[in-house]
Parts: sequence; C-alpha cells; structure tokens
Amino acid sequence: MRVSSHHLRIETGRWNKPAPLPVNERTCLYCPEGEVDNESHFLFGCSTFINKTRCFENKISTVVPGFSSLTLDKKLSTALCPTSARAVKITNKYISLLFKARKRIDNGDHVSNFTFPPTIDPYCWESLEVTSESELSDAESSVSSLECMSSSFTSMSD
Repeated sequence: MRVSSHHLRIETGRWNKPAPLPVNERTCLYCPEGEVDNESHFLFGCSTFINKTRCFENKISTVVPGFSSLTLDKKLSTALCPTSARAVKITNKYISLLFKARKRIDNGDHVSNFTFPPTIDPYCWESLEVTSESELSDAESSVSSLECMSSSFTSMSD
C-alpha cells in the first residue's frame, strides 16, 4: 500500500493505453458512492466494507488509543506506518481481508454472502487477532525496519 504496489483503481488507471484514465474516473467498483478508489477510500471510505472498517478501527484503537477520532489523513498515516508489532499485524490482516472480499465479489460472490451478523464483535476479535508469538515476532521485525514519513499519505498526481 505504501509504494502503490496494489490493484486499486487509482493505480490501475495509470496503466490504461494509450492514455491513463483521468483520476476522477478511477472510481470504486464496489460501492455506489462514485469515490476515487484510492488508499484512503479502500481502507476507510468504502460503504460496502463498512463493517470490516468498524472492526478494524475498534481493534486498532486497543493499540492506538484515540484512533477513531483521528482525521482521515492521520488515520491513513497511522495505519500505513504502524508503530508497534501488534498494530502492524492488525493492519496487515485488515488489508488482506479487504482484498480477499474484493476478490470474492470479482469472482461472482454476492456481498450478502459474506456480510457479518448484526453483532460484529466476534468477527472483530477473531479475524484481527494476532494468533501466535511467531506472528508477533515477525511483525516486530517489520516495525523495527520501518522508516515512515511523518507527513500524511496522499495519492500521487499524474
């Protein structure tokens, strides 16, 4: 996500031939809002995955107090540059869950087949839980090698 090595439309729109797709036409294919499918929309704005986003925000708030009250730019910066091993793991699992859900939709699965029950707490704690010490150790190594910029992340303009 940090180096735009993904298949969000903000990136894939650059690949169009003979000319890149204008940024305002790189909209999300998964929700009706017509928002540009960029990193911030993917992680925090897509209405199709609002339950997953809420779960992520609840879980990350246990590690980063006050996360839910941050501005969108600060949330993006905090999510993409986590400062603890547990935050790295939670964020990684969340991003993985979102991409898997998108793939299921692309393969013809209907959203209603994988939405969550009215009480989403079991999903939150089960799916985003760090399950082993080795996962935490791997995440700690990643955090120690990260050098994040303090400025907010924004998509590069074409």
